[in-house]
Amino acid sequence: MTKLVNLLLAIFVISTFVIAADPDALRGSWSIGHDSGEGMYINIRRGHSNFSMSKLEGINLNALPNGPVQFKVDREAGEFQFEGVVRNGEGGGELELQIKRQFVSEMSRLGHFNFSDDQLFLMASLNLTTAEVKELNSLGYNKITTDQLVEMKIHGVSAKFIRDIQSRGYNDLPEEKLVEMRIHGVTPEFIDAISAAGYPHVATNRLVEMRIHGVDPDWIRELEKLGYKNLSLERLIEFRIHGVSPLFVEELSKEGYKNLPEERLVEFRIHGVSPTFIHELNELGYHNIPPEQLVEMRIFNVQPQYIKNIQSQKGSQPSIRELINRRIHGNDDDDDGDDDDDE
Repeated sequence: MTKLVNLLLAIFVISTFVIAADPDALRGSWSIGHDSGEGMYINIRRGHSNFSMSKLEGINLNALPNGPVQFKVDREAGEFQFEGVVRNGEGGGELELQIKRQFVSEMSRLGHFNFSDDQLFLMASLNLTTAEVKELNSLGYNKITTDQLVEMKIHGVSAKFIRDIQSRGYNDLPEEKLVEMRIHGVTPEFIDAISAAGYPHVATNRLVEMRIHGVDPDWIRELEKLGYKNLSLERLIEFRIHGVSPLFVEELSKEGYKNLPEERLVEFRIHGVSPTFIHELNELGYHNIPPEQLVEMRIFNVQPQYIKNIQSQKGSQPSIRELINRRIHGNDDDDDGDDDDDE
């Protein structure tokens, strides 16, 4: 408890000093964050906004000593001054950001001006440079707003990314489409791999949809090995949406249902005709049931337990058609048979 009080007191004393240091500076607070992939980073809070800085020029967060700390991060947009307290890799404090007039002036020349404090703070946190803005302008993105410019920086829509996309035939894409592609992982490498798999010149909307649903080259090749070649992109996406996976196809094949039409596979998944369902029917003595009848059984809830109960009551094995008709006409007073074996 004493250590916590001392830590809070130290942060309060230092923050009071920082706030009084420069009346024109932008202010916020900072804390050390931890990420399994990136390691330590600085989390910045300003009002209701949060920013993170993982790459701090000249600063090794792991090397910060225990106790009061002071360090600076100099960027084109401005200089951050951090003061606070660190204990065993944890800590935080207050900060100031002194915006550089030269950055504001150059950005104005490039078409971006009248910044809010939050915009300036974010541009400095992201280390947005005027060189990056010049490159984007040269590629035709000289009419975007400052918020769009920041959004592109956040999601990694760099000039290199745009040039790589353009070299693959995707020209004059709007800023929001480029951001969407980056968010969902539509990279130049993904486009190349999809093209090599037999799907060249795919529309950007379709590429995004493929990434959202997990239609990738490896998955396509697995389906091809099972005999499902040259499927349309629409069908591949439909397969993913409904769970028609290579494993599902393989398991159906083991139960005797090979080379089913694409639409039948989708229908099976929609209605819950699973390999387990078919296997249980086999164990009850129902073999080689036509696919359309399997679907009908699921639609009318003709489940294995229901069949067992009817067999027990009748002392015989009713036909599939008889079982379905019993369900259709409501002849179920003696048993509800409501079990579900869907995968």
